[in-house]
Amino acid sequence: MTSKTKLAGVSVLALEPAYTGQSCSCGGCLGLRRGKVIRYVACRHGADADQHAVR
Repeated sequence: MTSKTKLAGVSVLALEPAYTGQSCSCGGCLGLRRGKVIRYVACRHGADADQHAVR
């Protein structure tokens, strides 16, 4: 994958997968998960945890 991205001129950022679902896709703030819902206090965004994980 990285060789194809280099050919296309696109950079790849490798992240540690642990805790990546806790950060908001809108602003990057950390959220609190209760069951299937995750809420972000700083930006007041809330979403289904599974739907948010695929963003």
